[in-house]
Amino acid sequence: MQKKAAKVGFDWDTVEPALAKLKEEITELEEQIEAARSGQAPLRDNAGIEEEVGDLLFSAINVSRHLKADPSVALAHTNNKFLSRFQYVEERVAAQHKAMSDLPLEKLDHFWNEAKEQERQSKADNE
Repeated sequence: MQKKAAKVGFDWDTVEPALAKLKEEITELEEQIEAARSGQAPLRDNAGIEEEVGDLLFSAINVSRHLKADPSVALAHTNNKFLSRFQYVEERVAAQHKAMSDLPLEKLDHFWNEAKEQERQSKADNE
C-alpha cells in the first residue's frame, strides 16, 4: 500500500519525516497504555492499544521502505538473533541446574547481555 501511495506522490522525500511519524506513534501508544493503566480501559484486548500498535508497525515499515531495508528480512534476522540469545540464556540457566522461573529477571538479563557481548566479540573477530 505504501509503495502504491508513493507512486502517486503521497510520500515524504526523506526518511526524517517517517522517523518523526514513528516517534509520534510510539507516543500515542504510550498514551493509550497510560490511559489503560489509569483505569480508563483494559490493558489487554484493548482496541485503542491494538490500533496504535498497528500504526506503529505501519510506520516502522515506512521507515524501512525509505531506507531500502526489507522489513521481512530485517525481522527474520532479529528473530534469529533473539532465538540465539534466548538459547544462550537457557543454556546458562541449565548449567546452574535451575529453571528459568527460578531466577530473577535481572539474572536472566545478565545472561542476555553476555550473549550480546559474545555476538559483538564474534563480529569484531570476523572483521
